[in-house]
Amino acid sequence: MDWIQISLQLLGGLAIFLYGMWIASDGLKQSASNHLKVFLQKVTKNQFYGAIAGIVLAAVMQSSTAATVMTVALSMPA
Repeated sequence: MDWIQISLQLLGGLAIFLYGMWIASDGLKQSASNHLKVFLQKVTKNQFYGAIAGIVLAAVMQSSTAATVMTVALSMPA
């Protein structure tokens, strides 16, 4: 394999990953109720509990990047 093919495969994989995160965060925003937003605000008031919540979310999703992107997407106004 030459470096061009490796680069194209890397970019293609990254594009598919980002598209999947966008689809997942969009679905999460559409299904998220006010109760979920209130729960996240309560959990993340304390830094320790916020870190624990982040670790659990990343473990469940198997991707800390996806967890971060979805958390930011939820916190942004629609």
